[in-house]
Amino acid sequence: MDASKKIHVINNQQLKQLADLPKHESRLALAKALHMKEFDEEDDLRSSIIADFHYNNMIYAVDKGLPWSIVNVFVMLAKDILEQSAGKTLPQSLTIFKRKLSEIANCSNKLNIQHLIDHMLQTYYQHYQLYQYVTSENQKEERTKLKLDIEPVLSNPVAFSSGIPLEKWEYNRDISAIEKAERERRDKRTVKRIVAEKQTTKDVNRPFEKYESNDECLTEENIADLIAEAASAYVTAFKDRLIENIEESRENLEYRLSKAARGPPPKSAKISNGRVRSSRR
Repeated sequence: MDASKKIHVINNQQLKQLADLPKHESRLALAKALHMKEFDEEDDLRSSIIADFHYNNMIYAVDKGLPWSIVNVFVMLAKDILEQSAGKTLPQSLTIFKRKLSEIANCSNKLNIQHLIDHMLQTYYQHYQLYQYVTSENQKEERTKLKLDIEPVLSNPVAFSSGIPLEKWEYNRDISAIEKAERERRDKRTVKRIVAEKQTTKDVNRPFEKYESNDECLTEENIADLIAEAASAYVTAFKDRLIENIEESRENLEYRLSKAARGPPPKSAKISNGRVRSSRR
């Protein structure tokens, strides 16, 4: 039987689909295809390292542009070496490696085998003692699992005795937000009013500007036109100002209603001997 057939346990098409997945998904899917048990990334570091080993071997072969059948051989041969070298010395592992290479000599060309040799020497055998520890030693789990809700640390925490009840703090926060929005609204209206006043001044003066450099005396008809244009500008500005005042009154009412809807401040609380006591009015 052909050596490549003996070591294939993953379909070439399946392997191609695995390699096309995002790294995290591809890594876990490959581990499953290689019959690794499901594992927790944080608790089971051994399985996590082995999953990385298999994934890195696959990606290396893919990046080298090797045929999928050879990528398959590459992954499975590295898997066999990892498993069969557990508990073995480095010379013993290299003997296993040589034997495995001879088994695939007829199903792969010299360049592909050289890629495999280079990769294994630079990765697995470079860190052989680490992989021996991972595959041979029983990993002792020393982890206590607790579910905790961690609150963000205050930048300037105050003394507990200086604190205020949560309800009062929330009330002050809401009122501050309402007042801030009101200040911003007033500032915008002030700017808008100043701009409108400047525009009104320009509109009123515009009819007179065309006569400033003209030595010709104004006629009664000219004066009437000037007055009419100026009056029109004033009327337009007055209408705009009236609309603005109505809108401002409406927003002022909304502001008062927003504060009223929040209700009165909650009763204050006093802290005595580590206990919170509500004061009576």
